[in-house]
Amino acid sequence: LKPPTEKQKQDAIDIAKASGIVEQINGGQDWTVEHIYWVELAGTEAIGFEIKWQEPVDSQGPWTLFHCTGTRKVVTPVDWSGITRLTVYVDMNSQSVAGHAVMSDENDKHQPVMGSGHLDSVAKVYDIESGEILYDGLFKDFTSSLRQMCPPGTYDGD
Repeated sequence: LKPPTEKQKQDAIDIAKASGIVEQINGGQDWTVEHIYWVELAGTEAIGFEIKWQEPVDSQGPWTLFHCTGTRKVVTPVDWSGITRLTVYVDMNSQSVAGHAVMSDENDKHQPVMGSGHLDSVAKVYDIESGEILYDGLFKDFTSSLRQMCPPGTYDGD
């Protein structure tokens, strides 16, 4: 895949800004963008990028992660503290934020810390193309069965 064009990059950033999702998490702090790239999500074109801000924040999300080579979306509230970086995924076809998750970089002064209760949080797993819910239950129970939820030829660890 060719890297996203400058217009595609700016469009993705503008969609994320318009959604307000980053400001909801970081309390309205200014943020900068790093590492813009195409993301494989079933049935659509998506751009991912990392964003960063100064002051650490705490949040429960909910967070959205993609698995099974971009065919499954996992949504779960997980307690994080010390967040200064997110990955944001923008669906360029629907012009919407498809997901976001806590990120870290070894060079950051503050490192995020996951709360101890994440295994008892509820997770929902969706088929990205159909929107069908494949799982709705405890996070700790789903992690062992994710591989069975992946379509043939996909990988659960992406």
